[in-house]
Amino acid sequence: TRERLLYEDTTFVVVDKPPMLPTQPDASNYAECCPGCVNELMGPFQTIEGAPVERPLLCHRIDACVGGCVVLSKDGFGQKVFH
Repeated sequence: TRERLLYEDTTFVVVDKPPMLPTQPDASNYAECCPGCVNELMGPFQTIEGAPVERPLLCHRIDACVGGCVVLSKDGFGQKVFH
């Protein structure tokens, strides 16, 4: 839900990921993971140029069993800068 949105700007989205939600997708949980849920519950997002974001990109990971802040990027540039 939007209550878990901690920060958003033109490049980044920071959310409070609940425990037991997988951080990254795989074949069995493409929608039921942090980027999928953020996109579904808080999107749609746009890049700084105004282009639609298909799905936010993870900038880092935390274990599925752990809750906490997760930073996602609206584009590949933000993802690279974060690393």
